[in-house]
Amino acid sequence: IPARLALIERLRTAATAVDRTETGLILHLPGSEDVRADVASFVVDETRCCQFWRFAIAAEPAAVELRWDGPPAAAAMLDRLSADTTEAAAT
Repeated sequence: IPARLALIERLRTAATAVDRTETGLILHLPGSEDVRADVASFVVDETRCCQFWRFAIAAEPAAVELRWDGPPAAAAMLDRLSADTTEAAAT
């Protein structure tokens, strides 16, 4: 669990912006190799752990977008993640 929490923290602090969608979040991240590796690892780990999450990765040379969707029951958690990530992106 410590390694997964560290990975989530790296993604949270790397995010340059976050959009809250009706069903989830879109994290806007830099396109560095480290961030790309973290995104890929995160999606694999979270998909294995929590099959109710849905992920999509859109990568361009300079940026990565991670779409993270969940069921209606996860709305409060997604709201909290959105607020935390938005706060980190603003600093």
